[in-house]
Amino acid sequence: MLPRTGRLLACLLVTAGLLGLGGCCTINPFSKCKAEFELLAVAQPDLNSCNEQGSFPVKLRVYSLASMPAFRAAEFETLWFDESDLDGEVLDVQMITIEPGGRLEHVWLRPAGTRAVGVVANFCELDAGCWKQVVDVSDGQSRLSIDLAGTCLTLGASR
Repeated sequence: MLPRTGRLLACLLVTAGLLGLGGCCTINPFSKCKAEFELLAVAQPDLNSCNEQGSFPVKLRVYSLASMPAFRAAEFETLWFDESDLDGEVLDVQMITIEPGGRLEHVWLRPAGTRAVGVVANFCELDAGCWKQVVDVSDGQSRLSIDLAGTCLTLGASR
């Protein structure tokens, strides 16, 4: 057993170590960001309707990113089939499928170093600018919202 001063010193060292991990949301209880993301996705009844056959489910990829530039510049094929071209920006990928008219809640751990979240939708038609979105979450945003209508997605983030 450590003497009283040794225990106090050990306790101070542990506290100082936790405070030193300011950018690591999953470890530091004093960080301004939560250790997990909460996602709410809402799809309109006309989701993924590209012809007269009706609406169809859509698959989403939700990316936890260290930064945004490579994601913003990437084409659909890179993001959906070969994310290794994203210069190490990708920290985690979550796969989600949502039905037309559906509502989906999804929670996952926030990887350390996440500064942005990007979403890609595998729509039947890829309208310019509507199939992918990215938001900055470096200020601690942990609640994400995705609205899906037709072949367009809108992404938002809040605390």
